[in-house]
Amino acid sequence: MEKDVLIGVDVGTTNCKAVAYSIDGAKIIEYSVEYPTYHPKPLWAEQDPNDWVKAFIKSTREVIAYLKKRGYIVKAICTTSQREGVVPVDKNGRPLARCIIWMDERSTPQAEKIEKDAKVSLRPDEKEHVINAAAGMAYRAVMEQVRTEFYKIFDGAKERIGEVAL
Repeated sequence: MEKDVLIGVDVGTTNCKAVAYSIDGAKIIEYSVEYPTYHPKPLWAEQDPNDWVKAFIKSTREVIAYLKKRGYIVKAICTTSQREGVVPVDKNGRPLARCIIWMDERSTPQAEKIEKDAKVSLRPDEKEHVINAAAGMAYRAVMEQVRTEFYKIFDGAKERIGEVAL
């Protein structure tokens, strides 16, 4: 029996799931850890980055422990995560706030301003801007640049932000 395995870890919207596969693609074990989504106001959706880290560590350790007991050899680990989240961090990499996740709509005004400021139009009717043409869609509240613009005015975070981790 082939003992080499690959692990995939997905930090998703509702949980972190670690799955081990044999080299030929057979699933060996799957383990997931859920975490909450917070909705402090209507249309807002946030998650705590620390919950992601804890869930990643727990799910991955469980899978690796299972594999180790059975003599498997982990050859690679691949990670993926949910889309379009922005985490403002301080100069030491510690989160300053929860992550505004992809389903949050609070930065719609920033999206509308960015699109309005893009003044260049490719269509005679001026309904499609350069941004729309290049990205294949209009600016939306979930896009990283919009979230970054939002955080610049969020609770005085501008003075505390060291980096914005996308």
